[in-house]
Amino acid sequence: MASLNWRKAALLAGLVWLALAGLLQLGLLSNIELSLENSLYGRGTPSGAIAIVAIDDSSLQAVGRWPWDRTVHAQLVDKLSQAKVVGVDVAFFEPSSSESDRALAQAISRAGNVILPIEYTSFEQQGDKLVGKGLLQPIPEIRSSAKGFGYINVVTDADGVSRSVNVGVGGSYDAFTHALFQAYTGTKYTFPQDRLLIDFVGPPGSFKYVSAKDVLSGAVPASFFKGKIVLVGATSPDLHDDHIVPTSEGKRMPGVELHANVVQQLLTGNFIYRQDSLSAALVMLVGAVLAVVLFLRLRLWAAAAALLALCVAYYFLSIVAFELVGILPNLLFPPLSALAAFGIVLGYSYLFESKQRKFVSDAFSKYVSPGVMAHILANPEKLKLGGEKTRITIFFSDVRGFTSLSEKLTPEKLVHLLNQYLTEMTRLVMTHDGTVDKFIGDAVMALWGVPLRDHRQASKACECSLRMMEKLKELNTKWKAAGSPEIEIGVGLNTGEAIVGNMGSFERFDYTAMGDSVNLASRLEGLNKEYKTHIIVSESTKTEAGNDFLFRELDLVAVKGKKEPVRIYELVGRRAEVKLKDVEWLEWFEKGLAHYRKQEWKTAMVCFNKSLKSGDVTSNVFLERCKYYEMMPPAKEWDGVNVMHTK
Repeated sequence: MASLNWRKAALLAGLVWLALAGLLQLGLLSNIELSLENSLYGRGTPSGAIAIVAIDDSSLQAVGRWPWDRTVHAQLVDKLSQAKVVGVDVAFFEPSSSESDRALAQAISRAGNVILPIEYTSFEQQGDKLVGKGLLQPIPEIRSSAKGFGYINVVTDADGVSRSVNVGVGGSYDAFTHALFQAYTGTKYTFPQDRLLIDFVGPPGSFKYVSAKDVLSGAVPASFFKGKIVLVGATSPDLHDDHIVPTSEGKRMPGVELHANVVQQLLTGNFIYRQDSLSAALVMLVGAVLAVVLFLRLRLWAAAAALLALCVAYYFLSIVAFELVGILPNLLFPPLSALAAFGIVLGYSYLFESKQRKFVSDAFSKYVSPGVMAHILANPEKLKLGGEKTRITIFFSDVRGFTSLSEKLTPEKLVHLLNQYLTEMTRLVMTHDGTVDKFIGDAVMALWGVPLRDHRQASKACECSLRMMEKLKELNTKWKAAGSPEIEIGVGLNTGEAIVGNMGSFERFDYTAMGDSVNLASRLEGLNKEYKTHIIVSESTKTEAGNDFLFRELDLVAVKGKKEPVRIYELVGRRAEVKLKDVEWLEWFEKGLAHYRKQEWKTAMVCFNKSLKSGDVTSNVFLERCKYYEMMPPAKEWDGVNVMHTK
């Protein structure tokens, strides 16, 4: 995918990263991120040291409607006397009958292992601490009999899912679960944060529940709870003490089991720390950079596959990080950064390539064959716009006597005739894989060997030139029948090095060729007037065209603007189509040219006369020269070079 450079790709990826980093910092898309985090939870095993006594539907049916008389709770506490610690997740904030309150207080006192809940009605941030306000606590009689207390406030996130509990609230009270942990282990945590992310071991129901009615009836012996942490709480949906948690899987988790997850987390020390925004932003940047590298280094399908593999690997490493060190990585923004950077760069590249294809198509579709156009679009890297030195074959053609022709026709008829002529010539250039460079009035400039290299460029240019002469005969026949004048053209061909590319500005440009080779081709076209020929080629074109064509050497000339002489040839025809009897004049012309260069004027004139009688009008040019030199001999050092003083 090399059409997009590193600098632009990096800039696009950087803009994507900045935009997403801003969203991350503002907390936008947090619900999506939280829902992705949910998939990391639930890979633990419930501890056997924790037991849950459930106030479930069957218990409500057996004991009676809620709230129960506090004497029932007293009986339940008595049944749990062998537990190491009992956390009763039931609010005793309002007094009931004095007899019932006293019975419960006495049972709690006898057990000596009961932790009761308290609750804050609100919280307030003071500096770096979260402070609870509006304390609700058990009535004094019950409160004084308990082993300890702890607040039970569960935090529900914006998406309605409970993932954490408050643990660092200022004041003289501790968290409910921490109070249970201290009573069980005799140790205390100093929490680094006000809120503890809960490491849920599994979906609701992962911990084994024991029905309160079975405990009350003795179906579950007191010895079952010996040495354990026992949590007593409501599990019946009708009591509405439940929460949606990351592992809910369509079920709500009772608050008592949520506390059980926290207690186990304190026992195992498996604390969870959410990745901070700075490190997440750095990972996002790495992801964006990798996406760009893959895009620019690999083919599109391979880059997309590699990017997908990286996203999967990131998710796998996130699971490993969560399991081993308790880091909760950002699962949304780093992959999103990589995918968005890849997508933006891909989209820009697509638009860039489409624009480039349109640019190339607009620049060449009218001037090259469909086959060449398709190859250019399929291989744009082979097209180098700008300035590139390359070996090409340059073609120039011009209509002879265009001024007199224009005098014979109305402007409308002239334009119509000229358009017919140029249309056919253009079609022939394109058919032979050439590129029409420009029209200069009635003149045509074409190139072979660009924009794609072609080792047969000289041969194709020669064949095209011959086809043009044949097509012109057809056109002249049609024009003559219509009462329009006939036209003749001259063609010049040269093969050599030239600078080819986009010449001009970005707004207005021409794909063209420049250099001495181009100038020489133009001069050769003009020499057709001098030699009464139609197609003149340079020695380099003759050599590279091969043996399929018949050429005759015309002269050694120094064209205007060049000091070094060049050997020029006339393209006579296709060798396979030329019969020997039709070119007997060629042998006489070649002999005449040899004598001419030796300054043997009389012998040369004999030969030129014989070729002239065979219809070679070019011979007459040399006859006139021989007559002139016979009267005005050139210098002894004359090398046969004909110096041209006009273009």
